[in-house]
Amino acid sequence: MADAMHKKEHSTVARSFPFAKVVFFLVVIVPTTLAFVYASRTQAPLYQSQTQFAIEDRQQGSSSVLNGLIASIGGTTGEPNAIHTLRRFIQSADALQKLEESYGFSQHYVAPAGDWLTRLRSTESSDRVLRYYTRMVRPRISTTENIVTLEVRAFDPTIAREMAASLLRISEEFVNQINTQAINDQVAFQQNEVEKGQTRLLEARSTLTSWRNENGAFDPMSQVATLQGLIADLEIEISTIDSEISLLESSENPERFVPRLRTLNDQRAVLLSQVDIAKGRLAGPTANTLSLKMDEFERLVTQVEFAASNLEIAMSSLESAQQVALQQQKYLLLISNPSLPSERLFPRKGFHTVIVFIASLIIFGIIVLLRTILRDYRRS
Repeated sequence: MADAMHKKEHSTVARSFPFAKVVFFLVVIVPTTLAFVYASRTQAPLYQSQTQFAIEDRQQGSSSVLNGLIASIGGTTGEPNAIHTLRRFIQSADALQKLEESYGFSQHYVAPAGDWLTRLRSTESSDRVLRYYTRMVRPRISTTENIVTLEVRAFDPTIAREMAASLLRISEEFVNQINTQAINDQVAFQQNEVEKGQTRLLEARSTLTSWRNENGAFDPMSQVATLQGLIADLEIEISTIDSEISLLESSENPERFVPRLRTLNDQRAVLLSQVDIAKGRLAGPTANTLSLKMDEFERLVTQVEFAASNLEIAMSSLESAQQVALQQQKYLLLISNPSLPSERLFPRKGFHTVIVFIASLIIFGIIVLLRTILRDYRRS
């Protein structure tokens, strides 16, 4: 009975060897051979061009080294937001469209430029073209240094470098567009206030000019000063006449000065009448008195001065907002120009053949292990 069991186990092992050979051939030898042949015979390998840049602003500028140190110990400097925004733009459909217009992305990746494995099919939808584009164009961010490494893959080294250069120009245009939008957003409110202030000042000046034209006086304040001077002179003359009348009336024989006194009294009455008329023009009960005109004139002048003061404040605020916006303006700082690759990125004959061989061995081992477990389970 022992001999029978030994023969059964021997036959089982003997059957497992052909299975293992077949699986090893199909899972390991065939894929490794195909990978080696593909890597050796492909006529369109992929090359990768690299370029590095950073996003800084005028206010940051000289402190970029300190910011890098802060970021390296876990701090934040505020610039990663701009970098991540740019990275998302580079991998967006808008960037792809701009690259198509400036350089022609698709025509360099469809057949016969690439091989059957890595080329872009000419019948692909726009979504699939975008996914292919994101595989060929990869921006990587160094979180410690806030530096973007842009990797562009193409079937020709020169095309890879030129396409990276085109993406740099597109990225710089995007940063400039962000600057313009930020300046417009920050300055728009202050610019609107300046325009309102200019309108209010023009309206106040126009109202003052119309009032002057209607009243036929360039400056009523000068007329008030003239009338006040006239009243003062008349009152001086009245005072002189009063003194002379008093002197004559106190003389020893005032009857002989009656004619003179009559004349002085007449002159005094005339002068008093002129004073009343002048005072009436200054502050009489009618609406055409100079005091009312002067009050209205002063009100209009105050409105002009107030509008001019508000305009000056608005213009100062606008200038401050523009200065702040300029200090926060970002720019693309090029660290390294796009490289001209000399070695292929994919496929590399030795490297990728070894990778496929190791992966195939792992899969082969898993298959053999599963078969052994299943066989032991059935035997039990």
